[in-house]
Amino acid sequence: MSSREASGVDRFERRVILAMVATVLVVTVLGILDQRRAAQEALSELSHEQALLAQALAAGIRYRATPVPFDRMTGRTDAQLVDDLLRGARPLDVPG
Repeated sequence: MSSREASGVDRFERRVILAMVATVLVVTVLGILDQRRAAQEALSELSHEQALLAQALAAGIRYRATPVPFDRMTGRTDAQLVDDLLRGARPLDVPG
């Protein structure tokens, strides 16, 4: 094979590799956008309290369970109230 033919093959291989990398990047970006769209749709279906909680959790704010009740009326801890909200209970509907 002459050097001229070899450079044509090298150029073709580079184009194939570049096309593969571009395809992977496009698929990755489309996947991220689809996940973001799905998350926005899920947030729009949540109640106001659940949406605020989901946004806080998505932003990296973590709650921690403490032995001190969050609400003296219900006697529930922070973590229990958060779990109740995630299950769909309203703040005043949690069992005491």
